[in-house]
Amino acid sequence: MLKYRNLCDMNNIKVPSSRYFQATVHRELSWYVVAILKSFEHLCFDRTYDAESSRFEFFVAPDMADEFIRLMEYFKDEHLIADFQELPNRISVLGELV
Repeated sequence: MLKYRNLCDMNNIKVPSSRYFQATVHRELSWYVVAILKSFEHLCFDRTYDAESSRFEFFVAPDMADEFIRLMEYFKDEHLIADFQELPNRISVLGELV
């Protein structure tokens, strides 16, 4: 990844940083939430942040954020997730967000 980032910088290509979200997914329904997210092409990258508390993190392309937020609000209304929030992107390379 570092090689790719340096290559982009060498060619003056600006790569927009992803938006970063976290949510607690109800453990017994986590497979369902993840399956729905995977059915949307290029919507987000999700992974478990803390398995013990069933906390997930989501990296979302800036141009997909509105669609992602609408879907997560639906999940919240249906009580599939809780504590949904956008946070500063915690992953960086050489001090720059990726």
